[in-house]
Amino acid sequence: MAELSARQKEAVSELAEWREDVAAGIGPRAVVLGVPAGWGRSIVLKAVAEEAWPAAEGDPVTFIVRIDGSLVVAAGAAGAQAAQVRDHLAQTAGDHQLARTLGLDRPQGLISQAVGAGSLAASGLGLLAGLLVLQEAVTTAGNLRDASRTGELARLGGAARAVAGLASRALVVVLVDDADQVNPGVVLVLAKNLLYRDDARLLLVAAAGPQSILARVLARGGEVWMTRRVAFADADPDMGLAARTGLAQELCPGLEDRLARRIGQRTATFAQVYQAATADRLADLGPGIDPAVAQAVTDTAIDAATRRPYPSPAAVTVHWAGGVLHARQLAAALAAAGDDPPGEDPDLFTASPALDYPVVRLADTSSPQLRHAAERLSPGERRAMAAAVLAEAAAITTEPGQSLVSQIVAARAAHRTRGNLTGPDLDPLPGMQRSLITALEAVGDLADAARTARQALDTCPPGPGHDQHRAWLTAAILRLSAATPPGQDDLAARLAQEALDGGAAIGTEARVWAAITLLATPGRTEDGGRLATQAAAELGARPALGQAATLWRLQLATQAGRARRPDLTQQILAPLLAGADDTTRDLALRILHAADDPRADIRLRITLLEAELAHAPGPDDQLRIHSALAHAHYTLGDYRQARDHSQHELNLRAIRQGPDHPDTLATRHELASYTGEAGDVAGARDQFAALLPVVERVLGAGHPGTLGTRHQLASYTGEAGDVAGARDQFAALLAVRERVLGPEHPDTLATRHELASYTGEAGDVAGARDQFAALLPVVERVLGAGHPGTLGTRHQLASYTGEAGDVAGARDQYAALLAVRERVLGPEHPDILGTRHQLAHYTGEAGDVAGARDQYAALLPVMERVLGAEHSETLSMRRGLEYWAKKAATAG
Repeated sequence: MAELSARQKEAVSELAEWREDVAAGIGPRAVVLGVPAGWGRSIVLKAVAEEAWPAAEGDPVTFIVRIDGSLVVAAGAAGAQAAQVRDHLAQTAGDHQLARTLGLDRPQGLISQAVGAGSLAASGLGLLAGLLVLQEAVTTAGNLRDASRTGELARLGGAARAVAGLASRALVVVLVDDADQVNPGVVLVLAKNLLYRDDARLLLVAAAGPQSILARVLARGGEVWMTRRVAFADADPDMGLAARTGLAQELCPGLEDRLARRIGQRTATFAQVYQAATADRLADLGPGIDPAVAQAVTDTAIDAATRRPYPSPAAVTVHWAGGVLHARQLAAALAAAGDDPPGEDPDLFTASPALDYPVVRLADTSSPQLRHAAERLSPGERRAMAAAVLAEAAAITTEPGQSLVSQIVAARAAHRTRGNLTGPDLDPLPGMQRSLITALEAVGDLADAARTARQALDTCPPGPGHDQHRAWLTAAILRLSAATPPGQDDLAARLAQEALDGGAAIGTEARVWAAITLLATPGRTEDGGRLATQAAAELGARPALGQAATLWRLQLATQAGRARRPDLTQQILAPLLAGADDTTRDLALRILHAADDPRADIRLRITLLEAELAHAPGPDDQLRIHSALAHAHYTLGDYRQARDHSQHELNLRAIRQGPDHPDTLATRHELASYTGEAGDVAGARDQFAALLPVVERVLGAGHPGTLGTRHQLASYTGEAGDVAGARDQFAALLAVRERVLGPEHPDTLATRHELASYTGEAGDVAGARDQFAALLPVVERVLGAGHPGTLGTRHQLASYTGEAGDVAGARDQYAALLAVRERVLGPEHPDILGTRHQLAHYTGEAGDVAGARDQYAALLPVMERVLGAEHSETLSMRRGLEYWAKKAATAG
């Protein structure tokens, strides 16, 4: 560590201590090295990596993953950056012997360790083939939002989880240099998924500016478990004059103070101080040297460290193009301007060719020297370069095998430099813009895709020759508007109105999406219905559209069903019901039937998923479909169907992901819950009992998933009849939750509630009363007086007060509770009826038999109307009325 300053050595030492603590089993940690660029953070991380490597090369004990944020292309969107970080993660991991041993020496090898529903999203809505696309497209807005969540960010999360799984078997150190140059959301996804396992021996070090957004995002985290695993290195970020002068004195101890201060005054970063203070000639400056000569030598060293050469044509070209270019575009642009091919350049970063996107980006996007040089480019040079950039983009976006990142970078550069072109040079632009928008959709960057479509539409020249491109862009904008809440996209609303008014530039697909937009907008369903009828007629008049017409008709019908327009749904589907193939006809029939259901959204979703499942997809899609069907049936209350689909999902996950994968464990948890909801409480108890030791081993005893499993096991133990066992399990769980989550966390309060309930059910009614009495003021303060949890606690306290013998106290508590519940829930809510029933009962038990009779008499007709005459609660109420009526007559 001879090249490091004292403060940098301290940072290395602290990070090494964190590494040792993680290796000793304290659990995974993220440490933010909060220092500015130029402080020397890269050399600190290099030292950490070198110290962390095992002494014997190839010894698979420590696993180092290095990610350089400066090489992550500023493609302008989280999805593209996530794809690059994922590839960096896999590629750098694959260099190690342990990766080769585990079959992770290729990016796909690492990613395949974490295949889950989130990483199985289809690539978008642009394809018009196969039943999968029908299902994806028909679910419109929901799938667009899902695509954003489960695209490249989810794939990055899966790869990071695979590394976390690896960390359960070996020490893993992940170093992210220049992390503040990466989208904070991407780093947060990386951190969350690296840190999620309690048993992982993993250290994540992120170097970022002390005031960067990233540092604040990691500090917040979003979950308590994560923020507890994030720390900040105690590094002094100061690079002021005194710090620079002190570093110069440290590096060159024999240097006069005035010369060391001169170095500090004329430099801006520690890197410049290093270069100046370690110059060979400065070491020769000793006593007796003429002061003027000493200053001249020092100034020469400073000049060499601070004066950058005039920027190369390559750096100027990349700056002119917005900071990022595909390597092929850069070479073509330089050739068009008559300049030499790019060589080694301190102003440029080049991504590794092994990552399949040879991209060149600026090291400093804010360089005034580069900006001034780019401003001096002549119009002729700009036009020639822009034409070359566009031509290469057109080639890259149409070549087989090009990665999405390459396509996005190339197409974005051409889109960004389009203002330099005129005339025939612009001919490839529309196709390239469509490729860019489609690629952005594929990686889930829907907002960026929508923004690009808007920019393209704004600059699309008027005239008949551009109508087709305008129609495509209009359709894209309307389609992408489904990713925003209805009514919040002004341009989409204007385009939808233009379609309704019969705008000349509106094509068939745009009209379909305009109708869908209007049907989804509150107050515009009638307009949407009129436009949907028009679009459906247009589809019927254009048989050449083939499968696309079927797709759009199904999309329209689905949205009409969601808008509670079964008549319109039937009208739109009529041609498919009469003349389509059996598969499409069946799908149309099921959409039609689902559209007439009060919960049409869910029914339609189930219909489309079942149709897709019948198409015999591959195992990955089967996994996704069974998972979605299980959740949809659960939402409808069809617990047996949810249980059966969850069982299929579990079988697939166990094969494809392994029995200990977190997604497999989550599915086992859901299956056990569905089993209990379906009526098999003993089966649910046994499943949770079998699951608990596995999640404790994989996730750790204090992980939220483990505590949730313990809660469910205790609950189903009680429901299966072992109330004393449930009481004891909840008592043990309470101690853990209070220690891990704190005494006032909602989960801790829920456990206290269950413990009090099972204490009473086990026979200790006075103990239950006292526990609920102690719990009530806490839940009132934490949850609020009107929260359902608070009202439930008050109900239980009143009940056990009565059971413990204080019938007058129970009566008064139920009377007070009734006033609150009527204000919060309304007069005929089932909980209100239950409270009124208990109040009537304890009114009689407290001696007011006539009052009890009158309350039962007033409540009975309400219960008959709300619950039905034969409901068990109504029958109980009728028997109570007879009982108290007789008691009142006897008393009279």
